[in-house]
Amino acid sequence: MTLHTKIFSTLVAVAFLLIVGVVISYTGAADVATTVEITNEPPTIDSIRIATSEFGTDNIAGDGITPVVGFDRIVHLTGTVTDLNGKTSVASSSISALFYRTSKTESCLASNNNCYHITQCAINTDTLSDVELLYDCPVPIAYYTDATDASSRYASDNWTGTVSVVDEGQGAASSTITTEVNALLALNIPEGIDYGTLSLGDISSSPVDFPLTQRGNTRADVFVSGGDMDCDLGMLEGSKQRYSLSGSAPYDDVSTKPLTEIPVQANLVVPFQVTASPVATSLYWRIAIPQVGIKGNCIGSNTISLVALSNKEATFFAGHGNHAAAIVEGALYMWGANQFGQLGLSDNNNRLHPTRVGTDSDWQSVAVGYFHTLALKTNGDLYAWGLGAQGQLGQGSGTNYNTPQQVTAIAGGWQKISAGSHHSLALHSNGTLYTFGYNAFGQLGRSGTVTTPTAIDANTYLDIQGAYMQSYVVRSDGTVLSFGRNESGQLCNGETAPSTQAHQTPIVVSMPTPTKITAGVSHVSFLMQDGTIRACGAGNSGQLGTGSTISLLTPTDIGAGGGWLDLASGFNHVVGQKADGWYGWGANINGQLGLGDLSNRMSPTFMGGTIDMLIPAASATLIRMADGDARVTGLGILNEQAAFAWRETPISILGTATDWVAGHALFGATIALRANGTLWSWGHNTAGQLGLGHLNNKSAPQQIGVNTDWVQLEVGYGTGYARNSNNELFAWGSGGYGALGDGTFISKQSPVQIAGSWTKLFKGELNGFAIKSDGKLYAWGRNQNGELGIGYTTSDPSGEENPVKVNDDLDWKMVSGRVSHTLAIKENGDLYSWGAHLTGRTGLGLTSGRALVPTLVDNTKNWTAIAAGHEHSLGIADGKLYSWGFNNFGQLGLGDTTQRTVPTQVGSATNWIAVAAGRYWQQSFALKSDGTLWSFGNNGNAALCQSTSIPSLNVPTQVGAETNWAEVTAGENHVILRKTNGTLYACGVDTYGQLGVGNMNDISTSANVTPTW
Repeated sequence: MTLHTKIFSTLVAVAFLLIVGVVISYTGAADVATTVEITNEPPTIDSIRIATSEFGTDNIAGDGITPVVGFDRIVHLTGTVTDLNGKTSVASSSISALFYRTSKTESCLASNNNCYHITQCAINTDTLSDVELLYDCPVPIAYYTDATDASSRYASDNWTGTVSVVDEGQGAASSTITTEVNALLALNIPEGIDYGTLSLGDISSSPVDFPLTQRGNTRADVFVSGGDMDCDLGMLEGSKQRYSLSGSAPYDDVSTKPLTEIPVQANLVVPFQVTASPVATSLYWRIAIPQVGIKGNCIGSNTISLVALSNKEATFFAGHGNHAAAIVEGALYMWGANQFGQLGLSDNNNRLHPTRVGTDSDWQSVAVGYFHTLALKTNGDLYAWGLGAQGQLGQGSGTNYNTPQQVTAIAGGWQKISAGSHHSLALHSNGTLYTFGYNAFGQLGRSGTVTTPTAIDANTYLDIQGAYMQSYVVRSDGTVLSFGRNESGQLCNGETAPSTQAHQTPIVVSMPTPTKITAGVSHVSFLMQDGTIRACGAGNSGQLGTGSTISLLTPTDIGAGGGWLDLASGFNHVVGQKADGWYGWGANINGQLGLGDLSNRMSPTFMGGTIDMLIPAASATLIRMADGDARVTGLGILNEQAAFAWRETPISILGTATDWVAGHALFGATIALRANGTLWSWGHNTAGQLGLGHLNNKSAPQQIGVNTDWVQLEVGYGTGYARNSNNELFAWGSGGYGALGDGTFISKQSPVQIAGSWTKLFKGELNGFAIKSDGKLYAWGRNQNGELGIGYTTSDPSGEENPVKVNDDLDWKMVSGRVSHTLAIKENGDLYSWGAHLTGRTGLGLTSGRALVPTLVDNTKNWTAIAAGHEHSLGIADGKLYSWGFNNFGQLGLGDTTQRTVPTQVGSATNWIAVAAGRYWQQSFALKSDGTLWSFGNNGNAALCQSTSIPSLNVPTQVGAETNWAEVTAGENHVILRKTNGTLYACGVDTYGQLGVGNMNDISTSANVTPTW
């Protein structure tokens, strides 16, 4: 403001007038105005915070704002304003605020999901300072305001609070603060499901509407589970209850799922709430009452679990062609081959990565043909694009299109779509089945080529499945029909026909109504209501899953038992889901089963337990993991690695296991144990050392069997040993020299039991060591140099094929064996050795001869760790590191290459806790108590986890800078390491994929092992 001040002064005018000697004085006064201007000082916002109460002093910005179910949560943008012209200058004007999603900018329109406008804030002038006041701007955060995370419908950005102040002189200031809105997972559900009163043999005629109302801010799905119902007389099986997303779907509809005790995803999708109006989505329940055995009131309990769905979650679609699609929050993405515009991207260029098709966000489903694509929108409109030469786009012509074209012959109302190689099927919401496209084999269920959707008859239908050159449909009465090519019996009518013969009239397939049909080139599989699988057609690649390659002409149970939840087919392979995970069978020449090899499978083979979705393509499989990972195995569909690159293992985009408890290196392979009691293996497999039931190499971790009770793991040169919680001991791999201890010299591809009860297992080389429940040490395998310690030798190529007692001592604590000598520690810390003295490796001061029984090396120290190398030895006593034996590469760590015949201290450190010694590569490793890892010896092919520019090291040298190493084991020329956080690492040679990192390159720095389950 401008201040004008008048200043008054008195000016005295004095005149002297001399008149006849008389003096007369004269006085007067006048006002003179003066001015000065003092400019306005704009206010400043000295502090800003997000408080839980009015003018509160707390600040929750760092913790984020958690909404309250069903209500607005009031938070307060509060702080201090200073105006040097006086606090009343602000108090008489205004303070306002904005709270908005940062990406929406300050110009955002008011919306509970994006932007809150606070036009008038409270002011408190009751402060000690004349120029300072407090402000408070309340923000009513709606419970459905989107969370700041991946489950948001918007970008995962934070929220900004902006406070603005203007004083009387129009001086202005603003200040900002950022925070997050936390996820709120909440759902309102009815109190129960009342099926009413029914009679024996009844099926509920009307479904029970079970509305699920969004009461949170996170997109979600529900998982449904439940058990049997107890009746006054008898028990009503839980599976008699079924639920569907459709209120019109009958009890036996393919879309109606039976209730199971294991939670199953309903694929309901609880949507976001946009306004204050609640959003409800319903499940519809029906029940069937058995003919006999129950009476009275029946009471049970079903469980509805709410699980957040990430905004980044993709639903995959693949089919007969070398292109694929994904829908993410309604947006359509496509990638792969595009020579006819089948990607819908306005050109004919292939895409190496998923690329968004247009800007629409209302896509619902996709069907992939050989060179064409069909897609449905949520409003029921049908679109098609790609190759149209045979009329498969339904446009009434043979024109190709490289952008989505609406099929307008029938306006809207489309419910389900399916694509064959060059033909299309579409099911209308009124149940009418329409077909169009290529029809040389009658795959349209009618005669002639049809270029627009045309009904095949007056019946109504429930399900459709387009295959390569044939089709399968289910009528509303549950009858299964097939039509098209039948050279392998894939029409399931009990006969075959020449490949040129057309079956244009639908054939009735004699079988009960399935819940799902999935078909490939010349086979079809049916998921039955009882959870079993039936199949017919060609079996040449094992795609029927029957255990053989014999074709079937009628729907036949494949002998895989019940409990199947889902099925899907590629050209000649099938994947199926059970409660414990996914299985695959059939063609695998491109690695499409994701099992790490190229061998076909004749029967269902376990693929993994944490897979959320598998979608087979022609010769590949798209995989969505339960943890959000996206992977592809098989023909890469122009993936990011190379155009049409062949991949034997899934390429992981995200994720690594953190629950490894042991990892052991053997010749060209690795075996590891997880905290959940499962065993995994990868690498070289010529003798079955991976324990997977075959001889195929694996370059990524594969589970050994299905057992979850393994508690201890050890390995030899080409063998694996594991003990379970029942003290049962198993072995697998090379049986040479009797190394398996199973009474034979025969290699085994799967674990076989070693007779007896065992309490502890130790490392060997071509032999094994273990303590029985009687407390005594036993040994088996190669014994040419007395390395078993049993008092005699056994000439090669023979050995001890059964466990032999070493002696009657009951105090063996630790054993480490290699090819010709063995080290051991007793409970009192004494060190023993036996076997060949060559190069001084036994530590007994000798370089020739043998010790055939355990012989004392040292009883003056407390030995706590040992490792027998190929020709040298390592040990730790009282925290000090010792070495002895051969030293041609400096593997003793003593600064030279001179061998030692007795334990010799390495350096002066006293905090060593663990050691590991390699085989032919003569490498040594040691761990300190501070979590650092050290290596020395031969570094050929990065065997020491050091730079390959270093040929060898003769003193311990730290590996990297990490301080959280927990375990290390050395094999032939690779190393497996485990960190304290349970992650597994590898380095060295990767000739056979033994590093488990998905390539065949030597790695000189430890590389994280990315599992493929």
